Amino acid sequence: MRVEKERVKLALVRMKGRLRSSKNPGGEEPTAEYKAKMRALYQRYQELKAKLEQSTIPAKQTQKQPRSASQDGFREDFAISELIREKRALQIALHQFQHEFELRYGRPISNAKDRAPMEKEYQRYQELRLIVKAGAGAQAS
Repeated sequence: MRVEKERVKLALVRMKGRLRSSKNPGGEEPTAEYKAKMRALYQRYQELKAKLEQSTIPAKQTQKQPRSASQDGFREDFAISELIREKRALQIALHQFQHEFELRYGRPISNAKDRAPMEKEYQRYQELRLIVKAGAGAQAS
C-alpha cells in the first residue's frame, strides 16, 4: 500500500505541475475532466493514507504504554483512538458519497433531501466529531 500511495502522490504532483499558475504561466487550463481525474487521485491517496494510518495505529499503541497513567486512562485513550478511526472511515465514505452525487447530478449536495440516503452516517459523523473534540480537550487539560 505504501508503494501505491507514493505512486498516486507522484501522479498528483505531476498533474498539478502541468496546470497554469503564477509559477507556470504556460501551463494547461484545468478542464472539468482534468479536475475529475485529479479529484479521483486525491480521493484514492486519502483512502490509502487512512488505511496505512489505521494499520499502524494499533502497533504504536502497544508500544506506547502509559507510564504514570491509570489503566482507566489507557482505556480512555484507546477508546478515543477507536472513535477517531471510526470518524475517519465515515469521513471517507461521506466524501465518496458527495463526489458521486456531484458526478451524477452535476452539483454539490445542498440540502437534507440530498443527504437522505446517508443521513445516519452524517449523524454518526457529527456525534463522533463532537465526542472526539471533547475527548481531545479533556486530554489536554
